[in-house]
Amino acid sequence: MASWPPIDRDDLKGAASRAGFDTDFPLLIRRLIAETAVGLTDLDTPGGSGTAAGGFDGVVAANGRTIEVPAGTSVWELSVTDQAQGKADEDYGKRLDGPDGLPTGDVAYVQAILAPWTKSRTWASARRKEGRWRDVVALNLDAVHARLDRAPATTAWLAERLGKAMPGVRLIDQWWSTRGYRRPGPGSARRSSSPDGRSRPSQWSSCSRRAAASSR
Repeated sequence: MASWPPIDRDDLKGAASRAGFDTDFPLLIRRLIAETAVGLTDLDTPGGSGTAAGGFDGVVAANGRTIEVPAGTSVWELSVTDQAQGKADEDYGKRLDGPDGLPTGDVAYVQAILAPWTKSRTWASARRKEGRWRDVVALNLDAVHARLDRAPATTAWLAERLGKAMPGVRLIDQWWSTRGYRRPGPGSARRSSSPDGRSRPSQWSSCSRRAAASSR
């Protein structure tokens, strides 16, 4: 019988080298943010073909702080390259301004690279001392894997993406869609009625609401 979680470190490492996963990685990070942030007010992290748009890979705003997501505004740079140190320096070097005219001193900078980036902590500490950004966070392969431990809906989504879906585990929007229900929008009531008139919890609530943020 398959055990939980279905995604281990080697699965993530292998995914990073898969063709096309460079455009899936932003979707993974977006789902992780949506599932673990507190008081999320902005989540602009294009995935798929949207990664070619340019600018920051992600701009996030949250009222509260969690281990996974800084409070306030944060910008995110994402990559699956195995040349992590050089990529981090390149991304950081070209980001001299905050989003929408915000001073960099009011913004946290997050560099996430899906590779065994052993010097990630040292790199972040050195950049933090420069004082350009309010805070600097560096996430490597192991940090991303650790975040999956606290994001079961995202883990289930990724397992299906990597061909490791567990029997009986399905995202809530997929479950309702098989029964002919449409996913309610963010402005929907907390509860909605099914065609037979019975009230059911809206899937756009709690963890399910956050986990439903898929590709645009």
